[in-house]
Amino acid sequence: MKTLMIILSLCLLSCTSTSLIQEKTTVRENKAGRLIRSEKTINGYLVENLEEIWENQYIKASGQVPVVKKYDDESRNIALARRGAILDAQRNLAEKVNSITITEEVSLSDFVTTDNTKSSLKAVLENVEVVSEFYDEDKRIYKVQVQMPQAPLIIILKQYLE
Repeated sequence: MKTLMIILSLCLLSCTSTSLIQEKTTVRENKAGRLIRSEKTINGYLVENLEEIWENQYIKASGQVPVVKKYDDESRNIALARRGAILDAQRNLAEKVNSITITEEVSLSDFVTTDNTKSSLKAVLENVEVVSEFYDEDKRIYKVQVQMPQAPLIIILKQYLE
């Protein structure tokens, strides 16, 4: 549940700087009786309409990795850097749509501190595509930008708000 809330918050942050979820209940009487309708809005947009609004919107992230001289074959080094840049971009994208858990342990022994920090991330990314990639030969850095459609996240949003 916490993960869904974070996904919701991050997606909405991409739409506006602050998010406001409201529920409006309308009661009307017709010949058949009372009709109660509940509408959920996010930043003034009906949740039902968000799918259409988000249809052509994407969540984007970039990643970069230096090209190291690990192998004699330079094309192999570049291919490894490309793969690393894609993974870096995918992790950055996952950080936008999911939560990160950070744990830290600090110990003191003989007045010397040891600081261990770990981060973990669990996310499912679908329909991620590489939008652009560039190899900077002077700086020996491979850069990649990826994106995924924002519209499928509306399913998670609707489930959360029910």
